[in-house]
Amino acid sequence: MAKKSLCLAIAVLAAALLCSCSFIDSAMAEAGLDGDLRDKIDTAWDEVGKEGIKAVIDDAWREYGLGRSLDWPQKGNGALLPKLRDGKTEFAYSGGNGAYGCICVSGVSGGKLAEYKEKLASIGFAETVAECSVKELYTCDGLTVGFAQLDGDLLICYGNTPEEIDSAYAAACSGETAENA
Repeated sequence: MAKKSLCLAIAVLAAALLCSCSFIDSAMAEAGLDGDLRDKIDTAWDEVGKEGIKAVIDDAWREYGLGRSLDWPQKGNGALLPKLRDGKTEFAYSGGNGAYGCICVSGVSGGKLAEYKEKLASIGFAETVAECSVKELYTCDGLTVGFAQLDGDLLICYGNTPEEIDSAYAAACSGETAENA
């Protein structure tokens, strides 16, 4: 019974989507919009509309505690770090083919940062001391994560060595984010 209801709901949704696309296309044709203008509208939607929807979805996810950052690194060591579910990712820099980098997050509350550090601890990261420009460091299986402040934003620097973290921190501080992750 549940399978039948699910199949019916999917069929109705598919029909509604097909009809709405057809309806919009016919409404544009009736309004006298030529194909070139329709192509321009489609291009504008692809370039602007989708990004706007991604931002709204990201904000909604965060508001309900399921937050995710669309700008979090997708490859390299940065992708191995759990996503910080607070604030807004301003940029993500990576170097050395993703071996090290820095994630800049604005608007992070103290409570959420403490929860994030607890999450790191739960997956095996332990506080460590090393000679590095970033003072608060946590290490697990050779990957080190450090936290620093930059103009009121939180920098999450990561790398395999203190030198890599120093490089990522220096790049973030100088605004060198050409190699975005």
